[in-house]
Amino acid sequence: MNFKIESLDTKKNKRVSLLFILALLVCMPMTSFAGNYQGNIKNVFAKYNKVYIKLENGTAKGSCGNGDSFSIDPVSDYGKAMIAIALTAKTTGKIVYASGEGTCAVGSPFSGGSEILSGLDLKG
Repeated sequence: MNFKIESLDTKKNKRVSLLFILALLVCMPMTSFAGNYQGNIKNVFAKYNKVYIKLENGTAKGSCGNGDSFSIDPVSDYGKAMIAIALTAKTTGKIVYASGEGTCAVGSPFSGGSEILSGLDLKG
């Protein structure tokens, strides 16, 4: 009788382990495709009720287009703060680290699209 209980526990542990691994595999693509870019801001411009930044002289791992353009929503306070950081970086020539949400912006003026910006770090 103990043998059957142990074998049921072993089967249950295997199922739980398998479910855990499957859950990890499902969640990984959601986080692993978000873009990031470190470089200089080439352009800051407004179009289609959004503000776009285009970066250059850096390394890109983007999920939209070339991975070097990002979209900012200018309505939220957070978006306004990122626009201020972008303009500061553009005028001072400082390097920024941009990170995206992993979602392409609708109506992007760039071929291949722009990623929605989730964070912007002014370096130096």
